[in-house]
Amino acid sequence: MSPTSKVLVITSCTKRKRKGRGKAKEIYMGPIKNIFLIADELNAKCFILSAKYGIISCEDEIESYDKYLGNMSKEEVKELMDKIKRRCEDLKGPWELVITNMSSKYAAILECPIVAKNALIIGTPPKGLRAEEARVYKFKTVGEWYSLMKRIKELLGEL
Repeated sequence: MSPTSKVLVITSCTKRKRKGRGKAKEIYMGPIKNIFLIADELNAKCFILSAKYGIISCEDEIESYDKYLGNMSKEEVKELMDKIKRRCEDLKGPWELVITNMSSKYAAILECPIVAKNALIIGTPPKGLRAEEARVYKFKTVGEWYSLMKRIKELLGEL
């Protein structure tokens, strides 16, 4: 995959965050950093599905927060989905490659149509993703997810 490829990376947010204000990719902590490194290497459009902000660019300035989709009321989820819909155009494509990293809760609310030739899916495929070829890597435990994050370059090579 060349650095000039048309690549989209989208991941859900994480519980672990650096305190304060900064670029989204600097606020979210843990193995998700591997996703951000790959996005940079591939010169990809990088987005995060945030329980507070909706869809944000990895470069957007945000304030650290403590919010989880699983603890939100139906009304809060509806408001979040409205925020997401306002950014769907940014995700549409068509993309040469889409890399996603989401749990089932987050994938279920990402209804934006995303069109791709290839997809590397870690966890659950987003509801709106349509890819000609897709590799799905499911995980049941946090340990399995950590392992997938460490192997992301290897997984890309399998496409």
